[in-house]
Amino acid sequence: MEYFTFINIYCDDKHALIKACHQRLLERYPDLHLRWVRIHGKRWAHLYGDTDRISWQPLKLSINNNYGIFIDNPQIIPEADRQEIMTSLEKCFK
Repeated sequence: MEYFTFINIYCDDKHALIKACHQRLLERYPDLHLRWVRIHGKRWAHLYGDTDRISWQPLKLSINNNYGIFIDNPQIIPEADRQEIMTSLEKCFK
């Protein structure tokens, strides 16, 4: 399954791409607690997403050298789906 078929629409605007991907993931997993981050070396700075319910041990996933996501409740996404989502995100953020 291709999660993000709209990639060409947002290729120049990363913030719009993040918002669109965020919305798509929440449509698929409504209870997902997800935060988007900008990676600056060891520092991961919040860009977008839910900051009301932050986990002390989120799943940290690097999309590329510049962007990543924190998933506070990764157990709601099956592992196979998670891998497919990350593959799709890596393609989106090239």
